[in-house]
Amino acid sequence: MTLDELFAESHLLPTVPKVVFDLIELLRNEDASIPVVARKVELDQVLTARVLRMANSPYFSCAAKSSRSKTRSSCWVSRRSARWW
Repeated sequence: MTLDELFAESHLLPTVPKVVFDLIELLRNEDASIPVVARKVELDQVLTARVLRMANSPYFSCAAKSSRSKTRSSCWVSRRSARWW
């Protein structure tokens, strides 16, 4: 498929929720706090489910499973940050 064909049928492309753009902008800020990020994630049910699934996976898992996105997000971000440094 060429770019011209892709743009001609752009209505077929999936849309990205506004919360994703908000999160990208928020995460560019080094001073963004985990509770603020968690509140943004909680605005989108699909994104919340994906974060919880990933955070509860063995790779990122903390000591206990949780269904609260705030708890899981903070654990996931903490583990993820530790792996980046």
